[in-house]
Amino acid sequence: MHYYQHHIGDYAQATAHLSMLEDAAYSRMLRWYYAEEKPLPADAAAVCRLVRATSKQERDAVEVVLSEFFELREDGHHQKRADAEIAKHVQDIPDIEHKRESERERQRRARERRKQLFEELRCHGVVPDFDTPTRDLQELLSRVTSGVTDRDVTQPVTRDVTANQEPRTKNQEPKNKTPLSGKPDQMAQVREVLTFLRNMTGRAYREVPPTVNLIKSRLKNTPVEDIKRMLVHKGQQWLDDPEMEQFLRPSTLFRPSNFEQYLAEALANA
Repeated sequence: MHYYQHHIGDYAQATAHLSMLEDAAYSRMLRWYYAEEKPLPADAAAVCRLVRATSKQERDAVEVVLSEFFELREDGHHQKRADAEIAKHVQDIPDIEHKRESERERQRRARERRKQLFEELRCHGVVPDFDTPTRDLQELLSRVTSGVTDRDVTQPVTRDVTANQEPRTKNQEPKNKTPLSGKPDQMAQVREVLTFLRNMTGRAYREVPPTVNLIKSRLKNTPVEDIKRMLVHKGQQWLDDPEMEQFLRPSTLFRPSNFEQYLAEALANA
């Protein structure tokens, strides 16, 4: 064990009568016990060597502590509370390893996501500083891709970093223009929202009917920019959480029972 809980009140109450040498000896004995996760040797002289008790007074202190706080068994001197804490620690090892593995996986995903964000931004002629926070990279990408279709994002072309460059082919022109009627093209808005979600999560969500219908229903009463605010808000909450990241998907985010709550949270924090 590299750590154990030291209950100051309990310890002080149980050891208030000990001398300074006895208290120091007990503390050293406990530290060895927890570090090795096993009883102290049955031989008192061996215990003295472990805690570096060399003088007669120090060895006497070790004897006093052993007789009062430890129980001698076949395999050595046992301390009841230490045994219980070690047993609990052994039981918790699988959970500890799982948490460590989850943290390693979270860091791996975070690195992959940052790499993808930098690559996407470079495709649009934007080169952020290497230490730009992930949240800022996501917001920056959302701004530069606001009017770009899925084809533009997933199949970028090499371009010069100039302010006045014009599209060289019709395939590069944004397709979500406002129709002549003056009303927004709803399918273009669906693609804009879906592309925003793809860029944020790094997942290739497709324009399948269930997803399209969910987004269309939300667009009836909610502007695109507010939907994006909601997506950014949930991304900030869930992208770094291995257990919650899986719910950054259209079926969860745009479900009517969830959407209104998520949107209210995002607008309240805007």
